[in-house]
Amino acid sequence: MPGMTELPAIGVRTAEVLSLFLADPVRPRDTWDVTQATGLGAASVRSVLASLDRAGWITAAFVGNPGDGRPARTCYTMTAAGAAAARRQLAGLAAEFKLISDARAAGSDWDTVADHLSLNTRQAASARYQALAIVLGKLAGLGEEHP
Repeated sequence: MPGMTELPAIGVRTAEVLSLFLADPVRPRDTWDVTQATGLGAASVRSVLASLDRAGWITAAFVGNPGDGRPARTCYTMTAAGAAAARRQLAGLAAEFKLISDARAAGSDWDTVADHLSLNTRQAASARYQALAIVLGKLAGLGEEHP
């Protein structure tokens, strides 16, 4: 799809928002909905939504008179290509997590893992593993079709 890009990184906040959209990709959500569902601050949610919109993973539509007693707002919906790109990129994160887990289970120390991942230090490798565990943990409720 033209304009579709991979995100440079998926952090914890992005994982929170993606898990919400991937759970029901066709449901439009506004900033307030995402904030309430994730517990993230509005500024963080807006930043993540802007990144996902720029990447083409979600589309934005202005809703002038929603009829639910709430003010006009912008609603976001995950695109089919965005859902596929998110699942593809998240599958890569799951594979990286498994690689690290398997290496550690086989007795590799953090220096060896850091070398394999082209990271500068054992601390960076350990931090990467911990970050992946958190991100993938946020997505655990999505079921079989998702890592």
